Formats: sequence, C-alpha cells, structure tokens
Amino acid sequence: MTSTLLALALNYVGAAALALAMDRHQRQVGGRTARHVLGWRLLGGTAWGASLLLCCLSSGWGVGVVQWLGVLTVACLLVMAVLAFWPRCLLGGVMLTRRAGRR
Repeated sequence: MTSTLLALALNYVGAAALALAMDRHQRQVGGRTARHVLGWRLLGGTAWGASLLLCCLSSGWGVGVVQWLGVLTVACLLVMAVLAFWPRCLLGGVMLTRRAGRR
C-alpha cells in the first residue's frame, strides 16, 4: 500500500513536470513560457522511471507493470483535473508530494 502511494506521488510529479515542459501549461500555471524545458522533461522521465521500478520491485514484473499503468492513469487524470480547474495549484501539489516524501 505504501509503495502504491509513493508510486502515485512519483507519477503525479512526473506528469506535472512533463506538463510544465509545454509552453501552454507553463503560461497557465505561471504566466511565463517554459525556460528549462529539458529540466522539466528529465524530471518527468526520471520520476516515471523511478515509479515503474518501485512498482516492479514491490510486486514483481508481471503485476508491477500493470500496477504502474493503473497508478500512472490515476496520476495523469489528477494532473489533468488540476490543470483544467485549478492551474495555479499544480506546483502546490508537487510541493506537497515532495514534503510527504521527506517523512
């Protein structure tokens, strides 16, 4: 259960970072265009890779990939909803997941 929540947090951070790599979403969130596109893309890909590895290590490769795809779907739907209804709160969700990971 804990690994699934951590995977959800990592997938949320990854999806938010990949969304912020796009000019349109960067303007939605902060009013400016993306300056560090490569950094956002690297963060997103790294977070997704770490999440996949975590799911596969905790549940095995057969179930872990399926679990990761389900958690990835939920995280992307959350990022989509935040961007649609509360775009300025997107970075706040990323900061909350960073604080939750420290405990």
